[in-house]
Amino acid sequence: MKTIYLLAIVLFTACESKKTEQSAQASSDTLERGADKPVLTDLSFHEPRLLHYQRYLNDLDRKEAENISAATSKFKELFKPGEQSYCDSAYFLFNVFYAQVNDAINDLHFNQATPDYDSLIMNFENQTVRLSKKLTDYNDKLKSNSFEMSATEGMTFIKQDRDFVNANFYSFLTPVMTTFLEQVNRENKEGFWDDGGLVVEPQTLIDRIVWWENFERENPNFLFRSAPATIKMYTSSVITGEDNTPLFWEENGPLDVYYTTAYDYLFEKYPHSRASKLLKPYYTSLVEHDTASIRQFREQNLQE
Repeated sequence: MKTIYLLAIVLFTACESKKTEQSAQASSDTLERGADKPVLTDLSFHEPRLLHYQRYLNDLDRKEAENISAATSKFKELFKPGEQSYCDSAYFLFNVFYAQVNDAINDLHFNQATPDYDSLIMNFENQTVRLSKKLTDYNDKLKSNSFEMSATEGMTFIKQDRDFVNANFYSFLTPVMTTFLEQVNRENKEGFWDDGGLVVEPQTLIDRIVWWENFERENPNFLFRSAPATIKMYTSSVITGEDNTPLFWEENGPLDVYYTTAYDYLFEKYPHSRASKLLKPYYTSLVEHDTASIRQFREQNLQE
């Protein structure tokens, strides 16, 4: 999966395995497999309500989607919008639980998946497929508990509906946390990678790299330490290309227009960014097909 675990990252350490089951999640959800799956920090809480909430979440079954609604209700019972620092910490705990439930119900979905699930996706697209009550009930349960059905490479999967977080948590959280979550939600909706290729516009990909650079610089102690993993995930794609969005379509041919567009945009709009300074000499090596320099750059900059 295209994850950096970010949701650890998870949005939030990049795993390059592209098996179909894994890519189903990776393609759809940056937060889950990149920014939203933040690398979890080594946190310990002492405030009584936070400890209570942590114990409460620990006791909930991760295999039940309905427990997202239960966790949300308990959050609102314990915390108030005026207590933003506590609320940020409590949301951190919720987000860890949210990711765990997403993984668990996807495991169940993959193990039980039948062709019937495809009709849900077809119905979303053209509204002409007649659905069984079993399928409509299944979909309604997902939707009412912050999840939704999606598909990639001919396989259905369950992803987070981050608008649920907006509706239920933003009013409790600090501006920095909501800024982070808004960016994650935006990236999830725009997409990133699917079926071995990039689905995001090249300019948008560059904007993301620089956005996360700036966010990391401005918020060095932010709870979700996912920015480095997210930057690495996105930057790696413009360094190596992807199977179905390759740097070169022919061995000695020109650099693909996707990457010339991305690099030109980076150097023109963000000339002083860290990414621009890092990638400018590499871009020259790509254009000149300097294989020795390309290899050296990747060895120095793509280490785990």
